[in-house]
Amino acid sequence: MLVFAAGRASEICEQFFTLWYGLDEPSLNQALRDASSQFVLLALDSSQPVRRAPNWQTILQQAAIDPPAADDAGLGILEPDGNVVTVTTGRALSSDGKLDAEKLAAFLQKHAQPPPDAEKLLEDALAEAKRAGKRVLVFQSVPFSAPSALVNLFLQAQRDLLAKDCVCVTLSPRYRGAAAAIKRIGGEISSTPWLAVLDDTGESLASTATPGISGPPGTSRVAKLLETTAQKLTPDEIQTLVKALWVP
Repeated sequence: MLVFAAGRASEICEQFFTLWYGLDEPSLNQALRDASSQFVLLALDSSQPVRRAPNWQTILQQAAIDPPAADDAGLGILEPDGNVVTVTTGRALSSDGKLDAEKLAAFLQKHAQPPPDAEKLLEDALAEAKRAGKRVLVFQSVPFSAPSALVNLFLQAQRDLLAKDCVCVTLSPRYRGAAAAIKRIGGEISSTPWLAVLDDTGESLASTATPGISGPPGTSRVAKLLETTAQKLTPDEIQTLVKALWVP
């Protein structure tokens, strides 16, 4: 995951998104396109007033990124388990006062990881669940999705409490063998992130992917998911988890 923080109206913010999405054709950089496709982007507006937690400052603290100056940006790369790989600033990736596509691409390429094998991740999670007498909480993430990034941060921040009942595993459509692994557990690759709880054989017990209901897994669906499949989690602990979810 790439966390990018800058003021919404700042020049460096405009430069970043122009490069990231290829909005300015002459500046389109194939190396940057290839590198950016390996990351989920979580963009934060650091010019927003801080009214209550959780907020953009909370996320920056988790990502070990210092709040950027008004004319700068903060960038951080996180592993799937939430560990911080590296942080930098927009100025460090700029040339002649402007964000440099080649420097940004090189920064991403240096810290990109090859996609993992979805089948192996699922097998390992099921094996661990069987040994521990737990269930498996599957998260189907979505590249370039802000709700997906927020759910991922929620899972990492709450993993100790979730571990009372579940072994957590993330399956991204970009992983090798993702379609087969997700089909095996009764799911489908979707442009909307979803959560599902499996028993230790891989049988789906409950899912937030409800037919006829679109949108990311918000608080009500996550609460129902956890309540339906709880083994050791108490009602109070489930409420604690739901309150920590930043997706409405």
